[in-house]
Amino acid sequence: YNDNRATYGGSEQRVISRAVVPDRAAAEQIAQRARAGGTFAAAAAPAGFSAADVSVGPQTREQLTELAGAQVAAQAFGATSGAVIGPI
Repeated sequence: YNDNRATYGGSEQRVISRAVVPDRAAAEQIAQRARAGGTFAAAAAPAGFSAADVSVGPQTREQLTELAGAQVAAQAFGATSGAVIGPI
């Protein structure tokens, strides 16, 4: 095991939801609604997103970096569980 920790050791994952919108004002509105309570999908619904649209699912830091960039991954993995980050 010790010789192959990368293979057999655990990895941190976060379940990610995101909405990509054309301007910061729309992103701020979604984030504000999400921070007020309820689900992220419900917060993004007024902007035209469904739950399937915003669900990215479980991601490791490396996977999220590939998908959304290092800045997003750093904020997502630096945040506490259940936190709303952004807009980024």
